[in-house]
Amino acid sequence: MHLDPYLVIWADAHSDSTGWTGKREFHEEGEYLVHSIGWLIPTNDGGKEGHVTLCQSYTPDEDVDHVLFIPQGMVRKISKIFSAENLISDTPSV
Repeated sequence: MHLDPYLVIWADAHSDSTGWTGKREFHEEGEYLVHSIGWLIPTNDGGKEGHVTLCQSYTPDEDVDHVLFIPQGMVRKISKIFSAENLISDTPSV
C-alpha cells in the first residue's frame, strides 16, 4: 500500500458556547474550518463511501490508525502534499 499525504480543509460542527445560552445570544461567525493532514485512503482501497477518509499512520500490513471520515459535503479543499511512492523503501536510512 502506498498512500499519499493530503491536507484537507473542512467545516466542522461546533458549539457556540460552553454552557447554557439563550437563543437570542447565538453568534453567527461563519464556518469553523479545520485543517487536517493525513494519508488519504481512496474509496476503492477501503475508504468510506461519501467521505474523505484520512489516517494518521499505516503499516505495510495495511493496518491504519486514527482514522477520520469527513463527509464530502463538509470538505472545502483538498491538497496533495507530495507523492509518497518515491519516498518509501524497504531499507530505512539512518
